[in-house]
Amino acid sequence: MSPTMSPRLVTLCLACFFTVSALSSPVTEVSVANFTSLIPHGKDELTFLKLYAPECEQCDILAPIFEELAQKLEGKFFFAQIDGSDQENEKLMEDLNIPGFPALFVFKEGKPIAEYFGLWVISDMEAFLLRHKEPTFVVLTSEADLDAFVKESSEKPNFPAMVGCFEKQDEELEQFAAFKKISEQMLMDGTFAVLTDKAVCEHLGANASSIVLYRPWAKASPLIFQGPTYDLDQAVSWINKRRHPPVSVLTMGNAQQHMSRGLPLLVLFHHPESQPAAQMQQLLSPVAEQHHEDLALVTTSNVTFASTMTDFGLSSQVVPQAVVDASGWEHGNNHVYVCPRSTTSEDLSSCAKDFLAGDLQPINPEDDSELKGEHEDLDPEGLDDHDEALDDDEEGMNDADDYPTPEVEDLSSEEMISTFLKKHLSEQMSVVLAHVPEGGEKLDEWHALHRYMFPFIAYGTVTDGTLLSKLYSTPENSAAAVLVKQHKEHSEVQHILYDGDFLGDSLWDWVREHA
Repeated sequence: MSPTMSPRLVTLCLACFFTVSALSSPVTEVSVANFTSLIPHGKDELTFLKLYAPECEQCDILAPIFEELAQKLEGKFFFAQIDGSDQENEKLMEDLNIPGFPALFVFKEGKPIAEYFGLWVISDMEAFLLRHKEPTFVVLTSEADLDAFVKESSEKPNFPAMVGCFEKQDEELEQFAAFKKISEQMLMDGTFAVLTDKAVCEHLGANASSIVLYRPWAKASPLIFQGPTYDLDQAVSWINKRRHPPVSVLTMGNAQQHMSRGLPLLVLFHHPESQPAAQMQQLLSPVAEQHHEDLALVTTSNVTFASTMTDFGLSSQVVPQAVVDASGWEHGNNHVYVCPRSTTSEDLSSCAKDFLAGDLQPINPEDDSELKGEHEDLDPEGLDDHDEALDDDEEGMNDADDYPTPEVEDLSSEEMISTFLKKHLSEQMSVVLAHVPEGGEKLDEWHALHRYMFPFIAYGTVTDGTLLSKLYSTPENSAAAVLVKQHKEHSEVQHILYDGDFLGDSLWDWVREHA
């Protein structure tokens, strides 16, 4: 007779199992009441905190990623999460100035030092945390050290270098403590150093406690902040207004950073397939030369921000189009202004000039009827013509949600793949490479993917499975895909393998998550 367990004992064992499973999670649930006592406060101890809400769909997407990251880095960092929608925790939400969920913050020695705005990708999040684990600045003791630091920093074209002039590293010195905080808060936005050679600082035109800002894209001499370095807000505001290239690319990941620059944001929407980012940046270059101190200039995808364009009363099918968003302007308001025309540099310069002179009329995104009326008035000669062109288009503009069919290339050699990647990564596009030897429904699904989804992605069909396997270790004789993308600021190329089924929604969901 085999031994049996009573139902009561089975219930107790299951309860124990789930209790242990919950306790074994590397993520600790905290509240305002126990937050201070639970997170570590020791020197150089870091906490990664997730703020979420139970009803938040994006929070559900982030949850397993955050859990996986916590498991991978368990013991190196303390991972915690807090329900920000709970009234008990409202004080922390206010202190951190959280507008919505989810939000991710790094705490060092019990105090918040940085917010994470990047992609929800394990490798990116891990790199972000590890950088905060290391010293946030290097120490330079000579002119040779400074030259080497600036040269190394210049190899990152969109990454400024900031040098604080201090004769010694003294945590009790108010100015030095403030510069250290700046380096912690802006660690992912530039490289930092402390220069202790007083003579070299004076040669640069900087005095004690000045901040010297080197910008790789600027041919002019470095900029120097001579204000009170100990005034953290003033120093950060000064840096934010000057640390970006003349024209940047706006993404979901960096939108909050651009909004915090304290300048009106002139946004040029474009279609990344037919109007590459580099071409649009060139269109804005003359505007940057005239107004770089008064406006933050960015280009962005009409696909990524289609809903935003709709909120502004604009058609995402009609591009390029430009608006001026004054909601982040420290001297402005929450209004948005539509540029009457946006097809030439002269159009954009005129729009910038009119906005700064107060001659543009704002729109009100909350009033749809007013929006539509104003938008119609803005189009006496241009937007209707574009709509007619869309209707008459013979190359697919009427299909696939009114976007042109993405270009798909057959790639039959390593050289062709390399050229394809170099071309599209330089345009800040993601690339999906696939090999589909079976044909049939899987091939149809692959064609449907690049036909209808994500026109800001370049697609390549690798005809030889052994070639894709050699480059990315994919299976040779079955359908396989890999997504390749380049980090905008760090120039690091990342590839993500797809090991799921080509049928159903899983392939589409994978591209949506990682692109």
